[in-house]
Amino acid sequence: PARSDAVLMTSFGEVARVAVIAEDRHLGAVQRRLLSALARAQPRGFQVGLARGDAALGPLLDLIQILGPGPAAATAAIAHEHGLGLVGAFPLPAGLGPGTFHAILSPTAAADRELLAAGAHPEQLHRWQPGVDPESFGPGYYCASALPRQDDPIHVLHVGDPDSPEELLPELAAATELEPRLQLTIVRDEAVLPRLLASADLLVHLSPSAGFPLAVIEAQASGLPVLARARGGAAEVIEDGRSGVLVPDAPGALAQALVSLGRRACLRERLIVGGLAAVRPRTWERSLGQLTEAWIAALASTHSTMVWAA
Repeated sequence: PARSDAVLMTSFGEVARVAVIAEDRHLGAVQRRLLSALARAQPRGFQVGLARGDAALGPLLDLIQILGPGPAAATAAIAHEHGLGLVGAFPLPAGLGPGTFHAILSPTAAADRELLAAGAHPEQLHRWQPGVDPESFGPGYYCASALPRQDDPIHVLHVGDPDSPEELLPELAAATELEPRLQLTIVRDEAVLPRLLASADLLVHLSPSAGFPLAVIEAQASGLPVLARARGGAAEVIEDGRSGVLVPDAPGALAQALVSLGRRACLRERLIVGGLAAVRPRTWERSLGQLTEAWIAALASTHSTMVWAA
C-alpha cells in the first residue's frame, strides 16, 4: 500500500528517479504552477528532473510523468520498452488512451467521469489538485493603481481566453444597463495576475471544463469573491453562498448575479472571508503529497522488487 511517510527502495537505491515531460507550448497555468512547485521542493523519496523531449529518457529512470496534452507517443513507447512507470494527467495526451498509463492524475469528479467513459479503470485514477503559493497570491498584492478608480467602479475580472469571452460580454452588457459601475477587465498578462486579483471586486469564471479551475482558488487566496457557472470543475471547488456564488444555466441568471454582487458589498465581503477559509488547506505541500501517492501507485505496478522502509 502507498505510504507517504516511507522511503521508496528501488534498484537504484532510496530515491526513485522521475522525469517530468513538459512541452512549453502545450502547458496551461496548472502545469506551469506544478513545475514551479517541483523546482522549489523535491518530494521526499524522489529525484525529479524536467525533460523537454525524449532524448534523455532511458533505463536509468524509474518513472515518467507526462504533463500537458501534447504529443507523447514516443515517450510512452520508451517507458514501455524499459519497464518504467508511466503517469498521465487529465486531459490525456493526444492519441494515447487511458490504458497506456499506470496511473492518471484526475483533478475533479467530472474529469473522473470523462476518463472512465474513455476506458480508464477506477484504480488508475488518482485525485490531484494544484495548490496556491502564498508568496505569489494574497490580499497583500492589492495595488490602488492597478485598476482605474474613478466614479466608484465595480471591477469584474475574467481570466481565461482573452479574445473570446462570448458568453460574458452580452450578459455584462445587460448587467451594466442596471448597474453602470460594472467594468470588465480581461486578464491578458499573467505577470500582473496577482496584483489584479487582489485589487479587483469580483472574478467571473465561466469555463464548463472538467479540469481544475485554478483561477478560482487563486482569486480566493487573493481575497477576491468568485462568481462561476454551476457546472464543471468550479462547481466542485465552490460552496455556493459561502466561498463563492454558482450561477445556474438559465437566461439572464449571470447578469442578475453580476448586478446583485456588484451592488452588495456586504455579500462580497462574506464571500471573501469564506474564500480565504476554503483555500487555506490548498497548499503545495498537500498537492505534492497527492502527486507522489500517484507516483507510488505507478511504481508499485512496475517494480516487483520494490520494498518499503520506515
